[in-house]
Amino acid sequence: MKNLPISLLFVALAATSLRAQTPNETSKATEKASIAIPMSKGSRFVGLNGTGGFGGSNSYKHDTWSLTGQGGYFVANRLLVGLQLSYGEYDFEDKAAGTSAIFVAKPIRTQNTRSLRPEIFTRYYFTSWKVKPFAQLSAGWNFQSGNTSYLFGGENTVAARNSFTAAAGLGLSFRVSRRVNIDLLYNRNITNTQSISTPTSLRLGVTFLIGK
Repeated sequence: MKNLPISLLFVALAATSLRAQTPNETSKATEKASIAIPMSKGSRFVGLNGTGGFGGSNSYKHDTWSLTGQGGYFVANRLLVGLQLSYGEYDFEDKAAGTSAIFVAKPIRTQNTRSLRPEIFTRYYFTSWKVKPFAQLSAGWNFQSGNTSYLFGGENTVAARNSFTAAAGLGLSFRVSRRVNIDLLYNRNITNTQSISTPTSLRLGVTFLIGK
């Protein structure tokens, strides 16, 4: 149920786009065609998206962030295939509220986890209008490691977890100019492996269409 508001947002925006962009005039049809040109077969694609967040209480705090760079090629009209590389970090501090005042509010434990995720991805745009709904699938390998430090001394290395992982997403692409778009993507892991670099999250990005 927690994903219902996001789903309703996508449906509302897509419905608004359909009503606003019905090609009932020659000028609108011409504009639609001009928007479609950069997404035709043979064009290229470069993108960057990311997410981040933080939380905590009197006894702990944590934050996480990740960035994904993408490059691809339109193998058919509106159908994109390419490679992407994601990097992310997760930081956690255990303040142990009962002892924090004694040790000048220093955390008794800190943890840093890092993740690198190279992948193949494919994306399909359902339309070529100013607001374009799309679906995305990705699969690759997750390289994850980290370390934990303690206030009283000592440091442990978090065992590396290297495993296959995959994700699926739905999004909306908002046209800024003929070749530049702002993307809103809801991405979700579809394997059991949890990845810091591309977590289940709402991601914001920018894409550039290059070529024709």
